[in-house]
Amino acid sequence: APATATAGTFPNTTSDLVANGLVRAAPATASLTIEPAPTFAKSFSPATINAGGVSTLTFTIDNTASALAANGVSFTDNLPAGVVIADPPNASSDCGGMGDATPGAGSFTYVGGSVSAGTSCTVQFDVTSSVPGIHVNTTGHLTSSSGNSGTATDTLTVQAVPPVFSKEFSPDTIFAGESSTLTFTIDNSASLVAAADFSFTDNFPAGLVIADPPNASSDCGGMGDAVAGASSFTYSGGSVPAGATCTVQIDVTSVTADTYVNTTGDLTSSSGNSGPATDTLVVEPAPIVFTKAFSPATIVAGQRSTLTFTIDNSASQVEATGITFSDTLPAGLV
Repeated sequence: APATATAGTFPNTTSDLVANGLVRAAPATASLTIEPAPTFAKSFSPATINAGGVSTLTFTIDNTASALAANGVSFTDNLPAGVVIADPPNASSDCGGMGDATPGAGSFTYVGGSVSAGTSCTVQFDVTSSVPGIHVNTTGHLTSSSGNSGTATDTLTVQAVPPVFSKEFSPDTIFAGESSTLTFTIDNSASLVAAADFSFTDNFPAGLVIADPPNASSDCGGMGDAVAGASSFTYSGGSVPAGATCTVQIDVTSVTADTYVNTTGDLTSSSGNSGPATDTLVVEPAPIVFTKAFSPATIVAGQRSTLTFTIDNSASQVEATGITFSDTLPAGLV
């Protein structure tokens, strides 16, 4: 039968055997059974990984529909650009044969396998990729003594790991009118892919504004609109290399004593959505300065000196009320 013949059982009956014009024998009948080639499939598990992660690629050779063993199993898989065999490859097979699972290689060739009649077997190894995207992978044809099983296809999705986004006030407690440095940290240390095109906005709670001067700085590149007195801050265009961390800083202030819980909008980048960042700044009332002075500070017995108490609230925007104090004079002083 030709290699392209359809699997199945094909009965074949001749006509009567005729000789010298006479029927000499009844028709002859025989059947030819063509066993199917194994089916060929592949799968990534998991089918979605973070950049730098590992997925197990399994090839399944299914000969359960055939009554004949399939020998000389052979195929090649040229992996998509950016996908390579992991280190270690963790290669295995219950099909026998041999595969060249070399760490870092972009292709895999398997030869010499076999699968018994009515059974299936698998070949597998680990792959990895640091290139985000959808990687469609189609093998070459699987061939064996049972014929051509065709190709196998599956898809590996590689997603970038978004940077970790956090913020911190330092110091996190100030007196009204003082400044605190607000630091935004973009931590890409867990990723094998650079993150770019940063964007986030921080709308401050009512009463909290950018200080004058703002003392803005960044080692992420990009640009922020740190305007003294503004109640929000927007940053865009920065980037951070794979495995690295960068920061953006501005000074903020408030003249109103309060507890300010400050949550940004989401940080977005080429690596996805990192979500918001939150921290709290406590602003306490400016301290009242309380002093006393004798004038003159030196007298002779029987003279008088004026004792002045000064209550200085000039550094505060909050009125001080209900002020009380007492002063017990030393013995002999009246």
